[in-house]
Amino acid sequence: EVTGPGLLLPNPCKATPLDFIFVIDSSRSIRPEDYDKVKTFIINLLQFLDVGLNATRVGLLQYGSVVQPEFSLSTHTSKAQVEEAVRNMQHLATGTMTGLAIQYTMEVALTEEQGARPKSLQIPRIAMIVTDGRPQDTVEEIAAEAREAGIQIFAIGVGRVEMKTLKAIGSQPHSEHVHLVANFSQIETLISVFKSKLCGAEDMCAMVDHGCDHICVNLADGYECRCRPGYELTIDLKTCNRIDYCDLGNHGCEHNCVSLPGSYICSCKKGFVLNADGKTCSQIDHCAAGSHGCEQEFMNTETACVCKCTNGYTLRSDGKTCQKVDPCADGSHGCEQEFVSAGDSCVCRCRIGFTLRPDGKTCKKVDPCADGSHGCEQEFVSAGDSCVCRCRKGFTLRPDGKTCKSMQIGAHCDSQQDLCLNFNWSISAKCLNDPERQYCCPRALRRKKWMCGDMQCRILHIGNHGCEQEFMNTENSCVCKCGEGYTLRQDGKTCQSE
Repeated sequence: EVTGPGLLLPNPCKATPLDFIFVIDSSRSIRPEDYDKVKTFIINLLQFLDVGLNATRVGLLQYGSVVQPEFSLSTHTSKAQVEEAVRNMQHLATGTMTGLAIQYTMEVALTEEQGARPKSLQIPRIAMIVTDGRPQDTVEEIAAEAREAGIQIFAIGVGRVEMKTLKAIGSQPHSEHVHLVANFSQIETLISVFKSKLCGAEDMCAMVDHGCDHICVNLADGYECRCRPGYELTIDLKTCNRIDYCDLGNHGCEHNCVSLPGSYICSCKKGFVLNADGKTCSQIDHCAAGSHGCEQEFMNTETACVCKCTNGYTLRSDGKTCQKVDPCADGSHGCEQEFVSAGDSCVCRCRIGFTLRPDGKTCKKVDPCADGSHGCEQEFVSAGDSCVCRCRKGFTLRPDGKTCKSMQIGAHCDSQQDLCLNFNWSISAKCLNDPERQYCCPRALRRKKWMCGDMQCRILHIGNHGCEQEFMNTENSCVCKCGEGYTLRQDGKTCQSE
């Protein structure tokens, strides 16, 4: 029970350690007597706080048009020192820059530099704001940012303050953190309300088998388990799992992410080194030293400097020197008949009697007579891959296979009529100067008169060989022969018994 302003009673409850900042509206709308009631309210709340360096640390700032810090969390180490500093506060009587005061609380007053303990110790950070008017600046965004930073905000409004503004400032649930009274005389009624909030509950963590994996924290209505930095509470609300910061997806590592307790580091794949930014990687240039010893070309890989050869060469087993390859060796030339290596290429060829088509791969048969090297006296014809000589009608091919002889020679034994017919000639005796002789002449010219010995007429020695038994054509004449058991006489025509 509170008996009067400034009277400090023995602490009726076991207080929970806090980092506690009073943020007091000291605008001109607050009358001097109301300003004193605010001071009394602060002093009476101190009875529920165990003020000390290792207990609750208390700081205070007041604001109007500017922020004026009165004392920081590290300034006083006892409840009496805090009370004395509150009594000595002077009213600013200026504007109402509530948003500016919240920003100062977050960025300065509740920082480790000003005496707040590290967040890893999980000491609650509390700001209690007391105001009587509408702020002259915006409070929604900066208050949300402060709450997001882990500051628990109590918003106490007096008089004409809008509840909407108080809810924009205070933490959730609003039923516990937002309070509005009609005037400064009624502000004392909030003392009992804050008793349960500021008094620590009994040490439930010591009284029960809490089963917390890491840390047990006493609450007003019990306890809860929490985890050390780098860990998170599992679904059973007791055990802790290490947070894999690489799985969060925002590590920015170019290659690999290695999770550590409470943090992570980036690493690079084999053949790469980590850059100064700690995230990106650069490939190690194994060829840079120039000691690779490659005969032709080289290439940097993840693990080494590898030698290469230019087109038409292959790497020897020593991995450094090169040897020329047979461009036809792999069988990909596609040549129809023959092929031959020509530098770095495989060139198709054709066998004799064939020539290469424009596609450079297939072959077509050629005319063996086309080059004129056959040497035929009269005519020629292609026969397979060869050029064969022929003779015109009335001539026959000699044994040399190239020249021709007249068929009239050696026909002296034939009948007159047959010989002429073989030449498609007719018998004629119209050669002048020798009308008694018979000649064989072309039919188309037979009506004309011919001179004896004309090349268009051939004299015939036909049917007058006079042989007694047999005869035989030779190249120049008709020769008589005798049958079996007979020999030719000296006259060359008759035969006698042997």
